[in-house]
Amino acid sequence: MSGWSLKDVYLIAHQEQELLDQLSEAQWNTDEASAIIEDYMPDGSEVVWFDPGVAGASFALSAAGATPISSCNGGTIGQGSHSSDTPNILLVAGHRMDDAGVGDSLLLAEVGIVPNGEFAEIFTEDILKFHKFAVQLLNELDGYIRPWTAKDLPLEYVRFILNHSLHV
Repeated sequence: MSGWSLKDVYLIAHQEQELLDQLSEAQWNTDEASAIIEDYMPDGSEVVWFDPGVAGASFALSAAGATPISSCNGGTIGQGSHSSDTPNILLVAGHRMDDAGVGDSLLLAEVGIVPNGEFAEIFTEDILKFHKFAVQLLNELDGYIRPWTAKDLPLEYVRFILNHSLHV
């Protein structure tokens, strides 16, 4: 999954926000939230390709030139079993990936990044920060000019991880 267009990812992020709003009203880990997820799944939207809460970030990474290869919402939404207790997305950095845009967006959304073997893994304790990251990254990719730069933040660490993950 790589190379999604900004137009498509904006639509996916909007659809994900609608789903997250419904899940918030249902109190996240309730029978009602599980029913909302189940009802949403046959919708046909790309949002259903992922655990609730990670679609926007996964598609935004794709638009930025990365290739997400696995993800999990850490069981923070709904009542199913999950491969991790922490929301995360494992990715491969592409040669054309906007590492500055990804790095700045991670920092601004307070999403962490660590090396995971030959890959990079982003993670958060709050699944909603993945959506914040997605929106921030889309704005970066779309040319939004922010009033400051994250150059004084630990962006070099983020770039190091991204540059040392497997490139496709």
